Amino acid sequence: MSNFWKRFFAGFVFISLVLGSLLLGHLAFTLFFSVIVILSVLEFSKLLDKTGINGFSYINVTLSLGFFFWGYLVSEQILDLASGLFFIPLIALLLWLTSLYSKLGGFHAIGSALISLFYIGTPFTLLHYLLFDITPPVIESYQPGLIVLLFFMIWFNDSWAYISGKALGKRKLFPSVSPGKTWEGFIGGMLVTLLFSFVVSLYYTDFTQFDIIFMGLLMVVFGS
Repeated sequence: MSNFWKRFFAGFVFISLVLGSLLLGHLAFTLFFSVIVILSVLEFSKLLDKTGINGFSYINVTLSLGFFFWGYLVSEQILDLASGLFFIPLIALLLWLTSLYSKLGGFHAIGSALISLFYIGTPFTLLHYLLFDITPPVIESYQPGLIVLLFFMIWFNDSWAYISGKALGKRKLFPSVSPGKTWEGFIGGMLVTLLFSFVVSLYYTDFTQFDIIFMGLLMVVFGS
């Protein structure tokens, strides 16, 4: 099996799992993505270890996963936004432990833990906001359509960027970051994703046509 088909089916399986968790409800979605949060933080901690910074994966996981579940509780109106203040002492304690036992200590270790929290924990937590309006006192009904759309945009961009890059790729996009990506692949993925966004905007009326196409562009830029 070629690398493309492996990527395609991996994307298909992942999208199917996302769709399944969304259809089963908010709790199922939260439990499924808690696993994604854990795996993402562990992978990030490995990258920190390679730079010589002890990422303390168990502390990073605790921070990001705790923040993610707090977002769930707020979106379900079990807690309010002000409850986040109670997490400050816990975060301070975990950061102190990180700085105490890190090889580098001090601000280097605290910085690595905060990057994990804000780079991974925060974006995943904001997914709850896309499912609900978590601004009190109004809580909208469960609406998973936007997240489904965003993941399909990512899948289209990734698949067609790979196809375009393999067929036409000559000029490297970011050689030092991702040696395999090319400008041709980037442009190919972008064109197909924008076309997909345009078609969706004709039928998905919850957002304006401009909003959906712009979201497609954002997925291309930040996904690449």
